[in-house]
Amino acid sequence: MFGENPGRFGGCAVALAVHSHHHVNQPASGRRYLCAARPWRLLRCAGARPARVGLYGFQFTQRLSTRLLSASSLPMAYQGQSVENPITGQSLYFLSTARQTNGRELVLEASYRGRGPEPRPHYHPQQEELFEVLQGELQVRLDGQLRTLRRGERLRIAPGQVHAMWNGQDERTIVRWTTRPALRTEELLETTFTLAQAGLVTPEGAPGLLQSSLLLSEFGREYRLANPPRLLQRVVFGLLRPLARLIGLRASYGAATSPRPAVR
Repeated sequence: MFGENPGRFGGCAVALAVHSHHHVNQPASGRRYLCAARPWRLLRCAGARPARVGLYGFQFTQRLSTRLLSASSLPMAYQGQSVENPITGQSLYFLSTARQTNGRELVLEASYRGRGPEPRPHYHPQQEELFEVLQGELQVRLDGQLRTLRRGERLRIAPGQVHAMWNGQDERTIVRWTTRPALRTEELLETTFTLAQAGLVTPEGAPGLLQSSLLLSEFGREYRLANPPRLLQRVVFGLLRPLARLIGLRASYGAATSPRPAVR
């Protein structure tokens, strides 16, 4: 759920953005995995260029510090709000929010630019999704089977069902996207769009490896990668989270919400 690379989160990809249905499918040996082996690359995955590494912590350029401090610009979602990911060109229009429906559902109109890459497979443990194509076509890989949704067609994705969605056509695709229950999906979207607007994402529009270690833990009820195995994800990201917090990254950059325990 994160920009056009919404659901794809950094190294394991993840994800959110905007909907995780638009992640770049790179091999496991891709450059983000190299970030885990070298500290300097870890810092670059955070979206920064380190000025120097000191004995008691990391010091970053003024550019990164300014971006981190300002990365809370999106207001709480409201009906009629429109947001855009400047990196991916994906936009969202809020038809009804979690607050309006008492958490029952979140309804969006999502617009995807043409010829998007196929994302990494993912699933939503506690939510179902309903999609209706309003314009263009939507490619869907559901439980490993590929199909194309055309204008007027609908699709329901059950909780826990592994899927990936993208726009493989030249024409822009517009989809009515309903998530039930809403849970914290709005906050996840706010965070990924805020990071993109602050320039704290990869060239493909996905959060970096360190940021992903926080996001995947914080929003585990809303979004999970289908691979690598969840146990491996927990170990790797568990090791990276302290470093992410040390350099000043946060799990959420959207509208202020009360703290919630991370999902294990």
